[in-house]
Formats: sequence, C-alpha cells, structure tokens
Amino acid sequence: MISFLAIVVISALCEAQTGLPPPPQPPSFTRISWNDVRSTSFKVKWMASPQAQSYNVFLLINYESSVIRMYSNITETSLWVNDVLPKTIYAVRVQCVDRYGRLSGLGLPGRTKTFAAKITTTTTVAPTAPTPVGSCGAGYFTCETDQSCIDASWWCDKSKDCNDGTDERNCPGACPEITEFSNFGNFSCSRFNSRMSACFFDCNGDFVRDGPWYTMCVDDRWTRAVPVCRLHSVDVTLINIVSRMSSSEVEISFPAISQAASYDIYDAITISTNEPYAASFSFVVERPNVSGSIYNLQPNSSYMVRIVAVD
Repeated sequence: MISFLAIVVISALCEAQTGLPPPPQPPSFTRISWNDVRSTSFKVKWMASPQAQSYNVFLLINYESSVIRMYSNITETSLWVNDVLPKTIYAVRVQCVDRYGRLSGLGLPGRTKTFAAKITTTTTVAPTAPTPVGSCGAGYFTCETDQSCIDASWWCDKSKDCNDGTDERNCPGACPEITEFSNFGNFSCSRFNSRMSACFFDCNGDFVRDGPWYTMCVDDRWTRAVPVCRLHSVDVTLINIVSRMSSSEVEISFPAISQAASYDIYDAITISTNEPYAASFSFVVERPNVSGSIYNLQPNSSYMVRIVAVD
C-alpha cells in the first residue's frame, strides 16, 4: 500500500512538472549605445523576454569571464551602470528569471568602452530647464512634438530622451544646427547641435564625399566644414562598335547623366584579341543625350568600349 502511494505521488509530481512552460531563454540582444556612455557610467538596454518576471545583470571587465558586479531583480529592460572606471572596456550579460524562479543562460554580451575622465580646474553650473518650461510645469521639460514630459535634469544631458530629440537642441554651448547636407547623401548627428555632438556624413552610390566624414561641436562651432557629395565616376554605357573597312571612326549616342561635367573612355577592348586598345573620344552634350564619336580605330575591327561620366 505504501509503495502504491509513493508511485501515485511521484506520478503526480511528474505531471505537474511537465505542465510547466519551457524554461526562459536569454534576451536576443544586449546593446550599449555610445550616446549613453560617460566616463564613469553607461546605460545598457536589452530585448524584453515574454517569459521573464525579472532580470539579473552581470558586469564584466573587458573580455574576461569573471563577474565583478551583479544587479538582481531588475524589472525594466534597461539599467544605468554607475561607478565604473574611465577609459575601460566593460561587458554586460543579462539573464532572465521566470515566475517559477527558473534561470535562463546568460545572453550574448554587450560591450562598450567608457570615456576618458575629464581633467579641468574649473567647474561649470549644470544647465537648468529653460523658461517658460511649457505645459509640463516646473521641474519638467516639455518635448516639442508630442508634448510629453521629462525630468528637467534630462535637458541637455547629452542623451536624447524626447522622441523628437528636442531636449538636446539649442543647448548651452551649442553649434549652428546642420539641416542640409547634399541631394546625393545623408547624415546623422548623435545629439543634434548640442555641445560635443558628432555628425557623420555619407554619400550615395556613385558619389564621393568632397570633405571630412564627420564633424564635432566644440566651443560653439563645428570642428570641420560640412562636405558635399560629388560625382566621382560612373559607368554610363558599354558599347560594342565595329569600324568599317575604310573608316577609323564610329559615331555613338547615349543618355546624359545629371551632375556629370565630362565623359571619357574608361577602357576599349579589341574583341578579336581581348587586348586593350588606345581609342580616342569626342562628344557633345545635347540633353537628354550625349552624341560623339570614337576614333583612332583600326579599320574593319570590333571593339567593346566602356564610357564613364566624371565630375
């Protein structure tokens, strides 16, 4: 009888165990944006897990495996890590805890390097929220687009807290805001035009940057001029031509390219021998086309010619 009861109890326990959901999985990513990095602190964010009741966050130095600090029972999906060393590489790994107390494995690490400590002999008063403070009232900053409210201490703290970023615009020590770059490129700024903001420039497709790839806001001015995107060279067309028995010149026509200042032969290949050939090219732009001729050819020969546009 006792054996029978033991079997029943064990069977019931097994059924209860199999009724549990699968164990939790670690967050799919852990990230640290350089906008949220300071010399002695940084903010880490991770993907929420639907199974997680809370999270354990582990801090490691560099690529070492030993944990130097643990934060437990975190219910948000972000955490400010304070009191760390300047100019040091840190890694953060996150673990999920479900409502049954079961632990996931450690997620992939998010890494960052803290900034060097600032050395100064003077102190500056931290900026306060401008007046009027807006509809949110005293002690708060009102975001421009959605009129949401953030703490006044978050205004101009070098971290974008408003969805539209207005809490980091026109800050003390700000530079003229960059609003235009190029019709053939794009740019992004870490903190709009606030002090120590950085803006990065990139050009599209066939265009190249005529100037630096980034600039920073220091002492009320940008350290480098905004570049422009210019057309470097682009393949226009690949033409197969055949010179006649008594002619060393072949007329051609192709669509013009906007922004092109000139056109040239990139290469000419003699089809019969697959060898490069030193052909010459003259043209006239008659938009929407370019008309011209390729000359100095060998009579009664076939060529494959590539034309490029240049700025």
